[in-house]
Amino acid sequence: MGFFGTILKPGKSVPYVPPPEDNVVLHLSQATLSAKVPVGKRVSVLITQNDEPPVVIATLRAGTQDSVPLDLFLEQYAEISTEGDAVEVHLSGYYSPQQDDTMGQEGSDDEDEDGMMVVLIFHVRRGGMKRGADSKPATPAPKHAKVAAVTPASAPAKSEPKTPAAKTPVVAKPAQKTPVTAPVAAKAGNVRRWENGFEIEDVKMGPANGKLAKAGKKVSVQYVGKLKSNGKVFDKSGGRAFSFRLGVGEVIKGWDKGVEGMRVGDKRKLSIPPQLAYGSTGVRGTIPPNATLDFDVELVDVK
Repeated sequence: MGFFGTILKPGKSVPYVPPPEDNVVLHLSQATLSAKVPVGKRVSVLITQNDEPPVVIATLRAGTQDSVPLDLFLEQYAEISTEGDAVEVHLSGYYSPQQDDTMGQEGSDDEDEDGMMVVLIFHVRRGGMKRGADSKPATPAPKHAKVAAVTPASAPAKSEPKTPAAKTPVVAKPAQKTPVTAPVAAKAGNVRRWENGFEIEDVKMGPANGKLAKAGKKVSVQYVGKLKSNGKVFDKSGGRAFSFRLGVGEVIKGWDKGVEGMRVGDKRKLSIPPQLAYGSTGVRGTIPPNATLDFDVELVDVK
């Protein structure tokens, strides 16, 4: 869909922040040394994700192996760096549509859960990395952020006919087609609505120079979560702010979309439909299946 290229400099990490479009991944295809690098210089390229130890994906030696083909797909926030001799590495690839064979299959319940967050684990293998789904099912914890880290692959298949809500296609596209997504000056009382039922209401605006919440940043919020059907509070932060990294799948998709663009001191009301929350499964004992959730959210810090 689009070319990607960057130069890795010695001692510096290059952050990769996934683009806002859903179902788009970065395909890294080649790591190359410049012809100006002295013969014999050796350098390795590393990728770090989820606070795990860095993984070496390629090692180059000038004059012997100046270029290494890659076949790596990145879907989450990652940091790319080098180690070894102090030389630059040219890294290239392209953005491509996500191909996830665990979603959209006929006769399975995976399609019902398109809106749930997908946390993919990268496993190193010869010739590249492969994506694997975490098979551990979500626990019925009250904290929505923890429950959100469940892959559609872990949901058991069902034979019942799909409900109309479950046939919702890619959930991000309606947001892009809705006129209210055009850039406008945020102000208290402003309400933005998407065709899939997602709503953002700006309740209070903080200082104009407050820190901005954007993808890849670690944000801290105070919140109260309620069921839209009856107003019952199912979760809240209490006196301790809840922190997460924005836009990388640590929370439900409705939060990643609803918190982005806030500044410290801003308050918002979020109305999140099931396809952007916990889908047709819900959370046993806490959130019913196909539930729309209302959140009062205040951004208190950005790092």
